[in-house]
Amino acid sequence: MLRFITIVINRNIFLFTMLMFITKEDIATKLIAFRESKSLTQAELAKSLHVGRSTIAQIEAGNANITIKMLQELVTIYNIDLNDFLTNDAINVPLKYELNNHLNTVSEPSPTYLTREDTMQVRVVEEYAYAGYTHGFRDKEFIDHLPVRETKKRDGGNYLFFKIVGDSMDYDGRKCINSGDELLTKELPTSFWKYKLHIPKVFIIVHKDGILCKEIIDHDVDKGIVTCHSFNPKIKDFKLNLKDVSQLWYMVEHVKYSD
Repeated sequence: MLRFITIVINRNIFLFTMLMFITKEDIATKLIAFRESKSLTQAELAKSLHVGRSTIAQIEAGNANITIKMLQELVTIYNIDLNDFLTNDAINVPLKYELNNHLNTVSEPSPTYLTREDTMQVRVVEEYAYAGYTHGFRDKEFIDHLPVRETKKRDGGNYLFFKIVGDSMDYDGRKCINSGDELLTKELPTSFWKYKLHIPKVFIIVHKDGILCKEIIDHDVDKGIVTCHSFNPKIKDFKLNLKDVSQLWYMVEHVKYSD
């Protein structure tokens, strides 16, 4: 009994210490991602954790912190890895939840679906589909007509392959993304855009004027402005307002198909 009590006390001390080093904004981001990955409303999550909906709303707004008791309930009820929840960067959440549950409940047409236990099928946005995608990404019929490519199963979320067009990311150096290469990308939900992006990182940017492949090197959170960088030194950096962006997909894997 004494040993059990000691373990519980030590665990609570660990949780308390971890919470001291995590901002309310980070907790808010992680909780939103987790809740959305389970397709739960604030009221449903609150009921499972035995708190009021307003408590969840306050935490997700960054106005209150999560309690140790709530963290313990999350671990027990939803069987999550607490260390992942507390330490992963915001861009890496949702956490290690069941892929199939998430993919079957997204509000927009999903470009990703499971085939076997260790693989998944991912839609490919080819060059010919660039123009249509900027307007058709919410259209299930458009998404369903995109070609598919099989790849190894990843953590939950929406994935797309994008075939690269142009030479703006082509450079005779360590960094080089050639025209014709494909990038496996994962969607960064808009709920994360109000927090500082973990950069520099290569993104596919679905802008109102077209699809871009750029490295985002700066993010002015207050103004909602990102600075885009090309690997090709002949192309100057430029800024984009996220209000003009429909989707952000960050690079997970670079697949070379070009010579």
